[in-house]
Amino acid sequence: MSTRKPVRRSASAAKPAAANGRRPGAGHAPGQGHTFTFSTGYSVTIHPVSPWVMDEIEKGWLEDHPEPEPPTKEVEGLDGPVEVEDRDDPGYLKELQEWERQRSDLRNRLMLELGVECEPDDAVLDRKLESMRKLGAKIGKDLDRKSAWVLYVCIGGAGDYWSLVKEVVGLTNATEEEIMRLAARFQGTVPGHQR
Repeated sequence: MSTRKPVRRSASAAKPAAANGRRPGAGHAPGQGHTFTFSTGYSVTIHPVSPWVMDEIEKGWLEDHPEPEPPTKEVEGLDGPVEVEDRDDPGYLKELQEWERQRSDLRNRLMLELGVECEPDDAVLDRKLESMRKLGAKIGKDLDRKSAWVLYVCIGGAGDYWSLVKEVVGLTNATEEEIMRLAARFQGTVPGHQR
């Protein structure tokens, strides 16, 4: 259930443990999850999502959606013309950017579907979506309301999003290295960045 609590601004409230309502090292009862409070004051219940579940779902998606391959171009080599990948091709870059956006969307949906439990406030969400549409956002009527609630209403900034990712993935008791590897998978496309 989503509730709005007043946000207190004090030096002690700036600590991450106080912001998300969880003490470092505090356990949780199996199946119950725990409350995560965003900077906006809204709260959701979060549950652990195993990194291995995330990997299996992503593997299945990648089988159906392979990474686009760059076109080739002919360049002059020492022994004559040679075909090489053209990773700077504008069409390829656009296709790759769209593929990476879809992959990131999958990760968001996976985390929200499996790791977050909440009941959106329909009136608040509808007002937010209407405002976004008036400003030009192309939001379809078939939108997953739980995801929209979390992404468009609860999250007050990038810090909220990354804290939520860390908490959901961190509940699995994964190592810091595993958390960093998985968190890196949620990052968007950086123009000009190549893997």
